[in-house]
Formats: sequence, structure tokens, C-alpha cells
Amino acid sequence: MMIGSNKYCGIFFSILIMVIGGQVQAQKLRFNGHYPLATPKKGSESQAKAEYEKTVTAMLGGVRLMALNTTPTKREDPEAFTKDDYKAIVAEMGTYATELCEALKTDYANDLKKIEKSIKSNKFSSAISSLEKIGAQSTEDAETIFFIWKEYLEDKKKEAPWTNPDNIQITRVYRAMLTYVSKNYERPFGAQAEQGAIIADAAQALSNCMENPTELAWKGESKMNMKKEDELRRLASNVSYYNWRLHDPVSGKRSAHIDPEVVDHLQQALFDVVRTTIQEKDRWNNDPSHGANLLRLFEDTRRSGWTVNGDRAKKSK
Repeated sequence: MMIGSNKYCGIFFSILIMVIGGQVQAQKLRFNGHYPLATPKKGSESQAKAEYEKTVTAMLGGVRLMALNTTPTKREDPEAFTKDDYKAIVAEMGTYATELCEALKTDYANDLKKIEKSIKSNKFSSAISSLEKIGAQSTEDAETIFFIWKEYLEDKKKEAPWTNPDNIQITRVYRAMLTYVSKNYERPFGAQAEQGAIIADAAQALSNCMENPTELAWKGESKMNMKKEDELRRLASNVSYYNWRLHDPVSGKRSAHIDPEVVDHLQQALFDVVRTTIQEKDRWNNDPSHGANLLRLFEDTRRSGWTVNGDRAKKSK
């Protein structure tokens, strides 16, 4: 009997390990680094748990940022986030974390209320300690996660297509392209680049992609292969620039003046090229979304005081 019991116990634990391993792998597949590829599926407890952990970790990163002596208390520098800015963003994250607690039926809601009070009272060390006790990961990437999660929650609220679970395979390729570009090419602009310059360059790149649709090296494959002079690489580099500019802990602290709507337009333009190339291959440019995206980028360029002359961006005189 003991031999049989041990046998069945071994089988049970093997199955349990496989189930846990499968859940962990599923969570990894829902993220590209720290970037979520979709919102959690309804009814998925494992995805909701991962979402909660990322959210409270992002909150911890935000509290670290507001606790810095170099973080301004007044709006003297339009580029810099203030302590009150961080407090407002972390409060929104706290609201989302509370919603996740309700869905998971955990008892952390009261802890989150106490953390909010600690933050309002500038008791940042206490808030950080309490966040760690309810699941926040005290990782060196917490500040990066904060900036990524800030944008993700905004995208989630606007129902951006790269947060839709139905689009996860397209979003996976979209994120892979940005990762490829960021690793293989230098950023086309420095930290002080004007937003109009990036949008104007992106408008020209998209226009060139549409004019020569079959000359792009990438044809919708999961593997990336783009030449340095490729116009799609140029467009992706502009989006990759904003990933760095908005999410890097150093440059992100000075991104309060950047217009998020313009960044959305840029991301939408690239996402639609990825989506239609995967779906339509060489006929990708026939989709009407590209014309609409191009017109928006040209309008954003004009409003920013820049122009596009058929080759490169120029600032209007």
C-alpha cells in the first residue's frame, strides 16, 4: 500500500508542478519584458494576480520617485514631474490595485487605504515598507515599471488596440519589433529632442513606407530583419525613442510636458503597419487606416511648428 501511495503522490506532485509551470509560462507570454501585451483575461485568477503584483510594484516605484530630494514640489520646470504628480498617479494605481483585490477576494484593500494616507502625509518609507508587505517587488526596475504602468493604465482606459487580448499575437510582434530596433540601432534623437521633430520624422517615414510598400524588408514574420535605411525601421525607431524617453527612470522624470495624444498617434501608426502586414502581406498599404494615421501625424507636425519636406523634418521659421 505504501508503494502505491508514494506512486500516486509522485504523480500528483508532477501534475501540480506542470500546472504551476504552465501558469508561470503563460504569464511570461503575456509580457514583453515589463510591457504587458494585453489586459488580463476575464476570470483568469493567475493573470489577475500578476496584474496586481505589477501594479503594487509600480506604486512602489512611484513612491521612490516622489521621495527623492531632487523631485520638485512646485511646477517651476514644465518638463519635470512634481511630488503631487506622482501622488496623483500612484493614487490611480492604488484604485486599480483595490479593484484587483476585490476580484481576487484578498484582504489588502484596507492596507492600500493606509498606504494612501501615508503617501498624503509624506511618510514615504512607511508606504514603501507597507507595499512590500502586500506583494510589491523591491526591484531596481520599480521606477521603470512605474512609468510603463502609468502609460499602460492610460492605454487600458482608452482601450488602445495593443492592450486588447484579441490582438495579443499582433502586439507580441509589435513589441518584438521595438525591442529589435532598440537593440540594433541607435536612438535617432537625443534627450532634448523636440516632440515636433520626432513626429515630423515619423510622418515622413510612414509616407515613404506607403509610397514604396513592397520595398520593406520585413514581411510580417516573427523574426525581425530590417536594413538600417529601411523606412519601417525609421518609423519604429521613433516609437522606440518614446519608449526610452517616457519609461527610462532618468529621462522619464522629465517627460511631464510630452503630449500623450501625439505619442498615441505615433504608436497607432506603427501598430497598424504591423497589423496589416501580418494580415495582408504585400497588400498592407491598401488598408484605409494608414491614410488616416498619416493625416494625423502631418497635423500633429503642423501644430508642433514643424514641416516635412519629402526627406526630413524641418522646424518652421
